Amino acid sequence: MRLPAASASAQKDLDALRGSIEQNKISDAVDRYDVLCRVHGSELVGQPNNGELVTIRVCLDELADSGLLTAEYQRRFDDAAQREFQAASLDANSTAADFYAVARRYPLSSAAPLALAAAGDRAAAMGDWPTAAPMYQLAREAGWSPDPPHVQRIDELAQAQRQTVWSGPIPFDATWYGRSDASVAAKSFPMAAGGVVFISGASGVSAFKPDTGAVWSYPPAMQSSGGYRAMPFVNYQLAPGPVDSASNDCSAGVLSAQDSARVVVLLTARTDVARHCLQAIRASDGKLLWRTDIGDHGDKSLASLDFVPGTVVCGRYVYGMATDSDNGLFAIAFDIASGRELWKTPLPPLASAGQFAGPAGMTVDLDQLLICPNAGCVISLDRWTGDLRWINPYPSLGAMPDNGGQVGNWGVPPTARFDNRPYVTGDIAYFAPQDSETVFALNARSGDDLWNSTDYSHMTLIGAVDQFAILESDRIIAVQGGAANGPDVIRWSYSPRPESITGPAVVRGEVMFVPTTDKAAISVSTADGTEMDTPPAVRPPNFRAVLNTQAAEELLAPQTMGSFGFPRIQRPQPQW
Repeated sequence: MRLPAASASAQKDLDALRGSIEQNKISDAVDRYDVLCRVHGSELVGQPNNGELVTIRVCLDELADSGLLTAEYQRRFDDAAQREFQAASLDANSTAADFYAVARRYPLSSAAPLALAAAGDRAAAMGDWPTAAPMYQLAREAGWSPDPPHVQRIDELAQAQRQTVWSGPIPFDATWYGRSDASVAAKSFPMAAGGVVFISGASGVSAFKPDTGAVWSYPPAMQSSGGYRAMPFVNYQLAPGPVDSASNDCSAGVLSAQDSARVVVLLTARTDVARHCLQAIRASDGKLLWRTDIGDHGDKSLASLDFVPGTVVCGRYVYGMATDSDNGLFAIAFDIASGRELWKTPLPPLASAGQFAGPAGMTVDLDQLLICPNAGCVISLDRWTGDLRWINPYPSLGAMPDNGGQVGNWGVPPTARFDNRPYVTGDIAYFAPQDSETVFALNARSGDDLWNSTDYSHMTLIGAVDQFAILESDRIIAVQGGAANGPDVIRWSYSPRPESITGPAVVRGEVMFVPTTDKAAISVSTADGTEMDTPPAVRPPNFRAVLNTQAAEELLAPQTMGSFGFPRIQRPQPQW
């Protein structure tokens, strides 16, 4: 990526603010703080030694002495903040994002924590607990103390969100697992929600109930001639016409505090042009709800964008990434119910289309969207506004040019890692991009460097728990960087000897589920890496059983079925 330049004037203004605070010139400091927040918040300043770029707004959020400004700030700006808060409260159409905007505009005001709590209320009323929960957390961090009705509401919503059936990715056997070309092999990552298993393939997506069989398929009867097909996860030899590969980009969104899926979002390759779009399908019956290739009323350019794999669904928000013909790269948020564009943020442009290897590599953490797009840097955006927070570059191997007829001229990742999603534990964000041999950790809030290592270049990041990264190859380890440049701390190493791991494991808090040659999913403790005698009550469905049904054989294309099964080539055991 071509990273933007740091602003020398913004750095000078930030230094002047810090100087005013040190000299106890509080009135002057408040003036400078407000101007920086209101006018220059999106400008970037450089960090010494590592090339990181951070917005002024992040610097203000991390300002250690901001508490010294609070009294004067509230005297000056509380009236305006309260007016905007009251206006949002009286408007029945105000969204959680509207209240959040008040808190961001007046961060030190007494209205800010109230606005964040109101944002949580509005999100909860819409059934969007993944937005309500972090809003309430941010409100508490800003000084809000919930009253008894709020305490009860938060507890009730938390109880309702506790899963009684599995929701999320499920472990499966993969024929490409362990191969040196795993990053470019066509893949389909199945998931489950509300007792339904979703499998996307070359022709679309199918929904199965493990006990009764198929529920629906999209397009109906899995017909691939209707103008759309599901895009392979990593297969860049695409062009209009038949596709001989599997797909993974299928996500289920839960819009209410219940154990059930509401919407499935699918990445599809169009047959009219060599581009890809997102489509949203109603989870109950497979009915099309919206798609991005026709744009929306506010942004007709959506139809010309080429969406890439890695879509993330979090509550009512759908986060996608797309490229344009000028090598531009965009992160875009949509409303999951209507497909309305909520924001679109241009990311640092690509030096060339071939530099971008995809997938998007996105994850949601509290109030931010972390992006690791295999393009030489990782990025943090505000997930409710799309505002840039920080960019941190890393040594990239670049993207190898694809020898086939790739769509969008994408390159291919040069490593054997099968995924590039970041994971967060506490304030630590772990990354293992596919265009680098490095695994590294950053401060999730500020983007500051914490640790990096090239000792795990053959391993894929699959989770993060209790400050440790969990990495997978022919074994699974929990690792943490050593203190003061000391040796890495490997908490545990798990290998199901004499069996073999047969596909991506799934980490879920205190438990990870590992597919092996012996069992569809072995339950392993993430605290110590030992197999559990009693599996947890909530566990993923048996994917092998789903594939063995007549419905799966009838509805899933041979190419999709062919991506599932025991690995054809096992990676040689690495030396430790």
